[in-house]
Amino acid sequence: MRSATATWGFAQSSIVPGPDWALLIPLGLADPKRVFLLALWTTVGSFFGALAAYSIGVFAFDRFGIPLLSLVGIGSDIMQNAREMFAEHSLLVVLVGCMGLLPFPAKLMSVAAGGFGVPLLPFALVIVVGRGARFFTVAAIIRFAGLRLVGWIERWVGRPLATLR
Repeated sequence: MRSATATWGFAQSSIVPGPDWALLIPLGLADPKRVFLLALWTTVGSFFGALAAYSIGVFAFDRFGIPLLSLVGIGSDIMQNAREMFAEHSLLVVLVGCMGLLPFPAKLMSVAAGGFGVPLLPFALVIVVGRGARFFTVAAIIRFAGLRLVGWIERWVGRPLATLR
């Protein structure tokens, strides 16, 4: 389970679209006593995935980063605004982005951070804090309220979650 959450954290933070907690929640609900360990491994994988995305920004921003960002609808005007925002508040943007509080994926924020010249060490520290906060918050909810939330959802829907499609 640890390697699965770390691998998914890496893949999701670097290149693969999808929710970053996609394995953490079901595996945590299956074994709530181990959910904090799973959150740790998800954070580790996500950290290395963010470094991979950051590297794309540093070494290949013009060739891969800008086309990647334009694929998701980030045009030159938004790119210029993002460049200015990163210049003024780079670490705050990284922190808020990696916690999932911005309307674009953390992987794109990591590519932009590398491309816009956010220094590596502060970037890495903020990634660990931000992603860790996100995953450990999810883990705490699962550990202390997860099974009650599942029961409430199942009562509200009228059938077990396992039967939903």
